[in-house]
Amino acid sequence: MIIKRVGIVTVGRVVGIVCAVFGLIAAVATLFALKSLGVVDIHEHAGFAWMARYGALGLIILPVFYALLGFLVGALHAWIYNLAARYVGGIEIETA
Repeated sequence: MIIKRVGIVTVGRVVGIVCAVFGLIAAVATLFALKSLGVVDIHEHAGFAWMARYGALGLIILPVFYALLGFLVGALHAWIYNLAARYVGGIEIETA
């Protein structure tokens, strides 16, 4: 079996969803790190004050940003794969 072409939008969607999950994990890890450092409770520290105030908003923004970037990069990879597969024949897969 040889994969000669992949759907650009479908690959983009799958990669976007996977990246959104990683974005959520990154946002939660960042909040836990800030909390363990005491940054979330200290608002007068100028460097981290915006993170303390808007940290919960990052739980929404970071996964959405990761998803959008993941979709674009996944679609770009699929498009490049389709171009390359046209010339070299695609990826051969052996199934049992």
